[in-house]
Amino acid sequence: MFFPCNLTVSRDTRQKPPPPPRRGRRSDLCASMAEPAVICVRHDCLKDVFCFSVPPACPACGQRLAGSRLREAPVSFPDPLGDGHKTACCLLVAPIDGDFDGTSELHTGISNTSGVVYNYTGRGVRRDRSGWRACVSVPLVRAHTFHLLAQWDQYLERFSHGPLWDPTWHSFCEDTHNCLTFCVEFVNSVLAAEGFATRGMSRDAFTRTLIAPAVGRACKFAALRRHIGRQQFYMADRRRLRDGMSGGRHQV
Repeated sequence: MFFPCNLTVSRDTRQKPPPPPRRGRRSDLCASMAEPAVICVRHDCLKDVFCFSVPPACPACGQRLAGSRLREAPVSFPDPLGDGHKTACCLLVAPIDGDFDGTSELHTGISNTSGVVYNYTGRGVRRDRSGWRACVSVPLVRAHTFHLLAQWDQYLERFSHGPLWDPTWHSFCEDTHNCLTFCVEFVNSVLAAEGFATRGMSRDAFTRTLIAPAVGRACKFAALRRHIGRQQFYMADRRRLRDGMSGGRHQV
């Protein structure tokens, strides 16, 4: 079945939510160079050290790390950004310019089963076969939903030919009729066609349930990567985290 609410709403009030997608154009930021993976080294001094490579010594206690045997192997953190053209039936989100820094305007699209990204711009609906190589992807269809998977491309192509997306009939508007509108209305049209909803999702609900959690994770990861790039590492106190968890307090 189609499930638009398969992600948990972010409750981290310390970070401002990402700005909603507005514009219908974007630079090919996705042609980015391969970046080193972020790894976490868990040391005996109860510090978690996030870095690109194991440092010669622990930044907290000074104990030598290079050439020594660690109690736990370093863990690599997966990058939340991926190649949108290798996805199928996903909502894709990417910054128009720059990075996921919490302030950049975002552009959205929908991938078909072959990784072609349908996205609405001032010139109508684009069908991009390149340019979405570093974006957030949110799956919209369960893998075992064969009927919907078989209909997805037809739904998307037919919807894209609608008069709402034809510049001759409707003008693009950055605030009210944009790339986000296209994605929201497409999701609602599929829900209606499949009989899963009598009322469509609003723009606010769509942004809150699908976009904000995924983009929030991407922004935090990008901030962590920038910090490591400047300072070579980032340290977290594992003891405080463990004590907080044992005390029954878990902050989402």
